[in-house]
Amino acid sequence: MAKRCLKGIVGLILGLGLLVGCVETALLGVGASAALGGYKWIEGTMVRDYPRSLPEMWQACQTAVQHFRMKLTEKKYSPMTADISAVEQDGTEVKINLTAQPNNITTVGVRFGMMGNAEASQMFHTQLAKELGL
Repeated sequence: MAKRCLKGIVGLILGLGLLVGCVETALLGVGASAALGGYKWIEGTMVRDYPRSLPEMWQACQTAVQHFRMKLTEKKYSPMTADISAVEQDGTEVKINLTAQPNNITTVGVRFGMMGNAEASQMFHTQLAKELGL
């Protein structure tokens, strides 16, 4: 009888351990999807993670710049990061920073002007998502 009770308690503890692991995994999944879908405003730069590789995001950003008829002033590309500088027709400087993350995720930061413009950055990210079919 004591052996049976002990087996039941061990089974319950193992079951709870697995349940806790599943909850943590589920919460990590929810957090990852929120990070991929959400925007962060960091000191004038609007940042978003995209589920695409750096080369694909590099091309999409250049196409989005062309869509808004901005003039490219500088482009830098390396295997892990890329930067695009452009100027809007009204003279506002635009900085776009791309950073490769693990698992084909790329972080894109967009800043319009010295102080940042949340509305313009949001429009750029919206166009970027359209370019990617998201």
